[in-house]
Amino acid sequence: MSEKNKKNTILDYDINYLNAPFYLVKFSVEIQSGKATAMTYLCISLIYSMYGLNKESCFYALKSIRLDRKNAYAWYAAGSRRRELGMAFSKCKKYFLKSLELNGEKPYIPLYELVVCEANEANYPERAKYEKMFLEIDSKDSGYFLRRAYINDAQGRIKEAFKDFFRAVRQRIFNHNETDPGVDSFFPAFCTFVYSGITKIMNPGVAEAYEANFLLNLGHEREGIDLMFEAVRKTKKQSEKETCYKNLLDFFYDREEYKKCIDVANRILIREKFVEAYGYKAFSYRELGEFEKAREALHLARKYGSEEELENSSYYNSLALTYFCEGDYGKAINWLNKQIITEPSAHPFLYKGFCLEELDELDGAIKAYNKANEYQPDDLAYYRVANLYYIKSDFENALKSINQSLMLKKDSYNYSLKGDILTAMKRIKEARMCYKIAEGLE
Repeated sequence: MSEKNKKNTILDYDINYLNAPFYLVKFSVEIQSGKATAMTYLCISLIYSMYGLNKESCFYALKSIRLDRKNAYAWYAAGSRRRELGMAFSKCKKYFLKSLELNGEKPYIPLYELVVCEANEANYPERAKYEKMFLEIDSKDSGYFLRRAYINDAQGRIKEAFKDFFRAVRQRIFNHNETDPGVDSFFPAFCTFVYSGITKIMNPGVAEAYEANFLLNLGHEREGIDLMFEAVRKTKKQSEKETCYKNLLDFFYDREEYKKCIDVANRILIREKFVEAYGYKAFSYRELGEFEKAREALHLARKYGSEEELENSSYYNSLALTYFCEGDYGKAINWLNKQIITEPSAHPFLYKGFCLEELDELDGAIKAYNKANEYQPDDLAYYRVANLYYIKSDFENALKSINQSLMLKKDSYNYSLKGDILTAMKRIKEARMCYKIAEGLE
């Protein structure tokens, strides 16, 4: 083959569904004759991926890498197939990073995959970094425009997504020799963008909500909050408005930024009496140690919420936990008893046990923990019972309870307490074994 006609990269091969069987036979002959190269295995990998045989495709991509570790596309192909096989994104990223490092003919291909990986892992700063690098590439390939359309669609920029999609179509029509083995079919892409466009027309707040979440996770809190409220203004369904509110509240509460959570809740409550906003205020005040304000927020939730929005048991439980955190165990027990009457379950009995322990009512605490275990066996409840029996020097019952706890959870705490109980029972050899196991689990 002359130097002019030699195919140096996979992009030089015009492999499609029609000629793929011919190429597969050709490459199989190369392998059998011992003339196979890294490019041979890479092309076979591409053909298998076209037919959805990802496991086989990954196998041949890895064989290609072993023969030529400097082929950027081979690293991309291996990472892409591993992702299709459901492997962890963190394990796939190293292949795309290596492909990017090798600076192949089309660097936007691994860059786009990195954007997808970071998006799926909700790593917004890294996703933004790779998106910026992707958008700065000066390319006129149809594959680049189609991928850019997907990025715009994910950000809620539907108009820009359609522009890029049609640019991709024009490039593919007027550049017949352009090949991009990694690009998706145009038909499913078109369906995706049409669906996004219809969704935005029917509910214009959806796109703003997606972008608001993205801004929040990037640390642009002020812009993200304002845009989320704009999404609420445009959203027609009440359930979707409440989802936007809850996303905002969750964002700050999950990050333990309780003062900001309270500020957002107040902004929501100026607009409408969203009951969950009172709940988030109560939980945030409780975390900040402002128990009176927490109870006030709970009472307002009870006042404005319907029975469906705030069940009695939930209200009683929240008040009980507030008094518990405050250290007022007597009042906490009163509200837990009301919850037990309304909706008995393991949870209120467990916390009642905690309260009775703090009040040094050990027999009552044991009864409460045992009642919790009747509803739902729990290693913590069994552990507390075992510890209380140990304190009371009732070692036989203590050993029974700790064994039940160990059946549910084999951790160092359980083994250490069992060691203490066995030591008290003069069963030193067994106690040493428990301590040894506990040490290995720490």
